[in-house]
Amino acid sequence: MIPQSLGKNVIPRLLIFISGLVVLSGCATLGKDECLNADWRTIGYEDGAQGYLASRISSHRKDCAKHGITPDFYRYEEGRLEGLREYCTPQKGYNLGKSGRQYNSVCPGDLESVFLKGYYHGKSVHDAQMVIKSQQVDLNKMHEELRTIEKDLHDYEEELVHDDIGPRRRKKLLEEFKILTEKRRNIIDAIAHQEALLETSKLNLQQLISQHSY
Repeated sequence: MIPQSLGKNVIPRLLIFISGLVVLSGCATLGKDECLNADWRTIGYEDGAQGYLASRISSHRKDCAKHGITPDFYRYEEGRLEGLREYCTPQKGYNLGKSGRQYNSVCPGDLESVFLKGYYHGKSVHDAQMVIKSQQVDLNKMHEELRTIEKDLHDYEEELVHDDIGPRRRKKLLEEFKILTEKRRNIIDAIAHQEALLETSKLNLQQLISQHSY
């Protein structure tokens, strides 16, 4: 029997998702023995503690239907709501945001604000890490471009010292050498600027992480 304190909230929500359950794709959530010996309140609690939506039971229903077992929706949801109280903490919110995963609005109203505080802090750390990753990729490309330019400059220098080089070819090489030299100067300046941006981003990330106190 559902406790009176939970009944008012549980029954309306159950009626909504029982009538519109969506069968989820993917691996089986429960095996035959688990279905036959299921404690649906415990299963609900475990799912809630991992932050699963109420529609998670549709996967259990699909798996257990193969063995002639029907989940106890009321017991499952009662357990899931209790499990969510373990899940909906600032620390779990921080971990979720830092991992880059999306929050699916599973936390009860009285816990959601503290969960979201941790979540958005973690998300800011994740976003800062993504900025650093992107900046590092750009910096690596700049260094690769610089290496290519310096190799071409070296090859032009090698050819320019040959005695048998014709005047037209020498003129062409000198023009290309001048262009590449300017390009080399520009890419060196760009690298210095990018390194400064990257260092600033790393300091920002360290500050964000140091604010974590969960």
